[in-house]
Amino acid sequence: MDRIAFFTSLRRRKSGVFGTSLSQDQVEGVEAILDAGEGLPMSHLAYALGTAFGETGGRMQPITENMNYSARRIPQVFSARRLNGRSAASLAGNPERLAAVVYGGILGNNTTGDGWTYRGHGLVQLTGKDNFRRMGDRVGVDLVRYPHLALQMDISAKALIAGIRDGIYTGKSASDYLPATGRATRAEYVQARRIINGTFEADKYAGYAVAFEAALIAGGYQAAQPAQTPPTTAPTPRPAAPAPAKGIMAALAAFLRSLRG
Repeated sequence: MDRIAFFTSLRRRKSGVFGTSLSQDQVEGVEAILDAGEGLPMSHLAYALGTAFGETGGRMQPITENMNYSARRIPQVFSARRLNGRSAASLAGNPERLAAVVYGGILGNNTTGDGWTYRGHGLVQLTGKDNFRRMGDRVGVDLVRYPHLALQMDISAKALIAGIRDGIYTGKSASDYLPATGRATRAEYVQARRIINGTFEADKYAGYAVAFEAALIAGGYQAAQPAQTPPTTAPTPRPAAPAPAKGIMAALAAFLRSLRG
């Protein structure tokens, strides 16, 4: 892919994402995702890039969920069921307590402090001890023992791609919503939000994916082609030996009789 053309598209004033400039950190984050997702179907890679853009607030660098939400914001992020009867006001400004309430006892968080330790990490907010374990197995790193490694750029990019490709975050994968070839519709990108977080801000994330898809097209991105199994060539049948002419056989029989007589 022509990455210069790709980044030129992202820098368009009305690109829908960065605008007219990107910082070095943003470029490095995008490059890491392109490297980790090389060969993916175009719409799958576009959605991975759009997801990272939204989840990091456009920074394209791994982050941790600070949980320092205001009383007004808490109900917008967490359902009443997740708040377990606590008021938003009682949890506002207390990140560790909020994490314990909304993440404790779920996603494998069964020990005191797990809700805070395994809060959102990375380019997409990998959350919960069970998900850290599954993702660690996938990328070859013990993320349960060393959750901070989910903030390393290379590991975070691999985790982003694996989570979207293989359905680690919610059980839904890119192939459940997005085409294996060509462009996706905006409606398909809206549905793809279920790969990460239900329908939360789904249309906004769809817009990011559309912008990255346009940049991938501008750069001439080509997905990996499935390996073709060469056709089995049947052996050429050997022609049958021609049958001896009847006259020759008769003459041979007569010759043999003369020898016996």
